[in-house]
Amino acid sequence: CAVALAVLDFMQSEHMADQAAKKGIYFMQKLHELKAQYPELIADVRGRGLIIGIELAAPNSDLVAKCLAKGLIINVTAGKVIRLVPPLIINKEEIDKVCAILAECLGA
Repeated sequence: CAVALAVLDFMQSEHMADQAAKKGIYFMQKLHELKAQYPELIADVRGRGLIIGIELAAPNSDLVAKCLAKGLIINVTAGKVIRLVPPLIINKEEIDKVCAILAECLGA
């Protein structure tokens, strides 16, 4: 219980929920730019905070392997929805890197 209380205290003192919301907005903006770049591949981008779904226009069975080869672990659900649930401590540089890897793998 002491550890759980310490974690909750840290999350409150560091305003982790507010930070996650702001980072989620930034992430969504970057993903909408990616959608504009690849409208034939990305059907929708949706999410709340840092829980994000990218719906592909069609199943892409190679995307998971391509991303993994570049160091990005993604999960595809329902055959064509990329689910992203990054850690709350992700920073803008890491978000940019995720988007760059996705762009590279979608364009390949």
